[in-house]
Amino acid sequence: MIEFDHISMAYSPKAPLALSDLSFRIQDGEFVFVIGQSGSGKSTLVKLLTCEEKPSAGEVYIDGLPLTQLKRRLVPYLRRSIGMVFQDFRLIPTKTVYENVAFAMEILGASHRSISRQVSMVLSTVGLRSRERALPHELSGGEQQRVGIARAMVNNPSILLADEPTGNLDPLNSESIMALLEEINRNGTTVVVCTHDREMVDRMQKRVIEIADGRLLRDATRALYGSGDKYLLDIEPDPDPAASAPTRQPAAEPAPEDGRKPESPRDKLFTSYDYYYKRKRQ
Repeated sequence: MIEFDHISMAYSPKAPLALSDLSFRIQDGEFVFVIGQSGSGKSTLVKLLTCEEKPSAGEVYIDGLPLTQLKRRLVPYLRRSIGMVFQDFRLIPTKTVYENVAFAMEILGASHRSISRQVSMVLSTVGLRSRERALPHELSGGEQQRVGIARAMVNNPSILLADEPTGNLDPLNSESIMALLEEINRNGTTVVVCTHDREMVDRMQKRVIEIADGRLLRDATRALYGSGDKYLLDIEPDPDPAASAPTRQPAAEPAPEDGRKPESPRDKLFTSYDYYYKRKRQ
């Protein structure tokens, strides 16, 4: 579970707040759109989840882990459990499709056999097995984004963060990419998409968290892009924000390794986190 608990964020003491008293929860396996205009705070939200930044006030939790208290040396372990998809793809231009995806496993020291098996599997999932020897400049924008998604998924993350994943794509490729993210979500991965693509949000009708000027403007279970009652399709936000603000909950016990549910960040951090953090508090 992802939890933002009264988060405020300013990039410098004199700067305006990028986020102001932001509170919400995202349950395991949800598909959520975070919407808002450019500068509303969406990218800051992503940076807090990946520990690129720390909040000025409040706490961010992933599966019960308080990220502000996570030791710097453990941050890479957390990031291995979070897949990132970027608007500008961020592929290495001199590496092939296969090599770009494999690189995410190579830096973790995975075996050649494991890399070969996993990369082939995710490339098949995104429909690019036949293009594994192509270089990025030989691919369309939609194909490049599929490589980006394969790279994000190759280490079996439990959370996939997509920051404007269709921002550089035409409508047809955008629809294809979102269908792929929806398929990934159906397999149990929590998917969080930051976007201001109105048409995409309206078509998919998922949960919508709307941010404006760093504040939570709306949180609706099923909704369209615009604000107001007429854009709600299912459950309206609680009229009393204080009543729906999240409170700290203990982390759930790790699920059995039955092959059906990806490891959570807490599972993958279990040994390191227990040793460096929990025992210090005892």
